[in-house]
Amino acid sequence: MSNEAVIWPSFHLSSILSCDCSNDGVLISGAESGDVCLWDAANRSLIHQLNGFPDEVTAVCCSRKKSNHFWVASDCMILKFDLRSYSEPVFSSCYSEDDVNMIVLNELETLMGICDDSGHVTVIDETSSNKNVLYSFAEHDSCVSCIQFNPSNSSAELFSAGTDAQLRNWDLSQGKAASVVHLSNCFNDSSNEDTSVNESGEAVPAVANTNALTPPMAHSISLNNSGSLLACGLENSALLLFDVAKNPNKSTGTLKTCGLLSGHTAGVSQVVFSSSWNKAGFSDEVLISGGCDKRIISWMPEKSDNVSSNNVNVQSGEEDDEAMEDENECSPQNNFDMIKSLPHHNKINWLCPNVVKGVPVLFVADLSSVITSYSVHALLSS
Repeated sequence: MSNEAVIWPSFHLSSILSCDCSNDGVLISGAESGDVCLWDAANRSLIHQLNGFPDEVTAVCCSRKKSNHFWVASDCMILKFDLRSYSEPVFSSCYSEDDVNMIVLNELETLMGICDDSGHVTVIDETSSNKNVLYSFAEHDSCVSCIQFNPSNSSAELFSAGTDAQLRNWDLSQGKAASVVHLSNCFNDSSNEDTSVNESGEAVPAVANTNALTPPMAHSISLNNSGSLLACGLENSALLLFDVAKNPNKSTGTLKTCGLLSGHTAGVSQVVFSSSWNKAGFSDEVLISGGCDKRIISWMPEKSDNVSSNNVNVQSGEEDDEAMEDENECSPQNNFDMIKSLPHHNKINWLCPNVVKGVPVLFVADLSSVITSYSVHALLSS
């Protein structure tokens, strides 16, 4: 891979909405035109193209344990394919009332999570032959944009966020909501106020909402490898950080707002930790964000004990009073510095960090019909 953006050949017929890469270096990309491309990521060459899906392909997901398996979401349908015979799906079913926005697997790949435009979060038993629904949650008020299992507690804890400006934490051991953060409560409306008041009447640090006219709808969430930190990309150009504090009395952690990263000038459409890069011996602590401002920003935990100028404390939006008891402060390793802001040729739809032949790389899907890849050097060098 070169140090600059590498533009792949164009085979899709419209904007690429999502992509994912298998451990064997097969990249799967899905487009608005309802087609899926399978790529040899090392050579950027097309392996096969699948057509005939019921609608636009809104999400794809690759298995990390069974490299031949991948999933595709189109309309309300979830389809599972095997690379050894990909002409027809090995399984398909409709689990949603509306378009599916994301497919995720837990670490053991025993559970699959999907979210959709109708506001539903569905958890499926991936081990059963019929892929039975274990839970269907409908507490969100509108479209659920993104979901993620906690890597350190993936059989019991799931997070979701959406256009209702809510971040929810689900306790899968009990099949119910554990907590909810109202993201609008994490911001002040006035830039002259240094503090705000929480539900207990206590003064807590707050940050001015620099884009107060834009509601903090959530587009993307990602957790670091240890599951202790969650990043959330918002429509108001902010990137919020949350500590996921262990709770000895609960199966799930407690969400505590701990910081905000400022760098984008439009909605943050994607945020992802570089957890997959540790397979190449590279840092898994890099946080990468992409936005509607046509920029890709790389963030790294700051090395000093001083709080970064890009990271300020914000008010907690957590409903659970227990989350208010601790100070809303990131630990030193959770303070991030902006390493590089890289211009991209279009608005970002999807970011996928992975390792191809031992080399860390970032795959980017955007409003164009081509995949772009970046080397680590392009993302992190000054």
